[in-house]
Amino acid sequence: MISLGYDLATHWCGWGVVEHTEDGLRYLGSGSFELLEASGTTSWKKDPDVIKILRFLHGHARDHIEMYRPQLIGVEVAFGWDKYLAMFFARISTVIALVGSFYGDAFLVHPSTLKLAVAGNGKATKTQVQESICKIFKDNPNLKIERNTKGNLVEGEEDRFDALGCAITAFQYKGVKLDL
Repeated sequence: MISLGYDLATHWCGWGVVEHTEDGLRYLGSGSFELLEASGTTSWKKDPDVIKILRFLHGHARDHIEMYRPQLIGVEVAFGWDKYLAMFFARISTVIALVGSFYGDAFLVHPSTLKLAVAGNGKATKTQVQESICKIFKDNPNLKIERNTKGNLVEGEEDRFDALGCAITAFQYKGVKLDL
């Protein structure tokens, strides 16, 4: 069974694909892409073109669905410190989950549920989530945390790992027993 996860953030969207086999979880792919680029603006405060962003996201989702053929889709429920952004991302998350539901079972994943499922603690830090995902897929040399020359995460990395967490959490929402 294959699960596709998405994490929508203010500037980046992460995606990740995981397969559940009788041998356990297998990493299939992940990445991230800029959201604001799609609307032709550099700030959410400058009234981005929501339709362009939704079309852009739909195109990526369609490509991932066609490539990986997932049976499950997990989309992190968006939240934020700004009411406008929180509402905006809640709508986008719901639309992506709706699109995914046409291809398989779709779930909106709450951040604390993701942290609990992946790191064993609903209040885990981003770093703990990333390290837990690396441990889950320790045999895969293609999955590592990308850092710049200053040692900071490369843009989009947090979102990529959260998306993998969404894919893993979708298995649990579906009732699949995971041995993490």
